[in-house]
Amino acid sequence: ITAFFLVLLGAAVGWGLHAWSGQALNTPMTWAMAIGLGLLVAGSAAWLHRFFRAYFFQLKEIQNEAQLMLPTNPDRRLTPEGPASVRELMTTLNQFADQFQRLTRDRDEGIRQARADLEEEHHLLAAIMAELSDSVIVCNLDGRILLYNQQARHLLSPPYRQPDQPPDRLALSASASGFIGLGRSIFGLIDRNAITYGLSHLQSRLTQSTTASLDWDQSTGFVTSAANGALLRIRMAALTTQEGQFSGFVLTLQDMT
Repeated sequence: ITAFFLVLLGAAVGWGLHAWSGQALNTPMTWAMAIGLGLLVAGSAAWLHRFFRAYFFQLKEIQNEAQLMLPTNPDRRLTPEGPASVRELMTTLNQFADQFQRLTRDRDEGIRQARADLEEEHHLLAAIMAELSDSVIVCNLDGRILLYNQQARHLLSPPYRQPDQPPDRLALSASASGFIGLGRSIFGLIDRNAITYGLSHLQSRLTQSTTASLDWDQSTGFVTSAANGALLRIRMAALTTQEGQFSGFVLTLQDMT
């Protein structure tokens, strides 16, 4: 297209120089040829402009629109215009944007549903633990407390009080501001060496197990002291994933003081 335009432009310039030198013949045929040549030059120039507009500048605009459409404005769509191939490209991009928006919406809905189910299970487990007579604490492998019931809170809150001892104002204040809490470390409440011993014992059993099933003994027991001075009998049970990986532990506490 560019070569055709340059040939016509060169012919037009040559004709103009020829006419300017006075060598052109002033006849209807000559003027018809001049007009025809001018129309060809104008037509090829318009064709060249449309080509560059569609396949250079418009493609750059499509790229910019696509960059705005996907990450920031998923509702944005391209308006098909220009040559047929460019319109088809815009239509295809719009179809990809529709599919991407549907997938994103389904993913977000799945995440919200999973969070809702997890929250419901968390509340159900908390309600079940609240009805237990024993003190129960659930922790991850780092010793961070994930869940506990009120019995565990009263047992581990400083200062230690006998179950049949009437609470005084100081004991009530300390119990309300006890050390136990979600996200806190169990090592600040119970002797670290005892917890570490229990974890290593359970991990060694899991390592020696030939399968990842539940046929191995997933609990161990020991007696240790709490930070508030209470003497505790602790039963530690392992929490495992579906693949059999060690993910945390559950402590059942009994007051032996």
